[in-house]
Amino acid sequence: KLKEYMEKAESAREEIESLQATVKSSRRSVVTLAASLEAATQKLEAQKATIKRERVVMKNTLKQVNETVTETIQKERNLAARHRRKMEAETKELRDEMEKEVKGLK
Repeated sequence: KLKEYMEKAESAREEIESLQATVKSSRRSVVTLAASLEAATQKLEAQKATIKRERVVMKNTLKQVNETVTETIQKERNLAARHRRKMEAETKELRDEMEKEVKGLK
């Protein structure tokens, strides 16, 4: 009977050692996973900061482009208006000259 208890005790001891090894291995896995998670979190935070900076740069660039386009459109409008006034003045001059010539012919 003592031998039977000793065998059971040895079997239980081996099972406990096996479970302890499993727990130790699981702890290492958890630590490794936690470190990986922390590294991934830091990487994501860095990417988030980069995206935020790039967004600000893009927003400012877009603002500058819009301002440049607006200025260019305004310059073109002013140039077109000046050209139109010049053409109208030249047309009026030519009309006045032609009217004088027509009156001179009468």
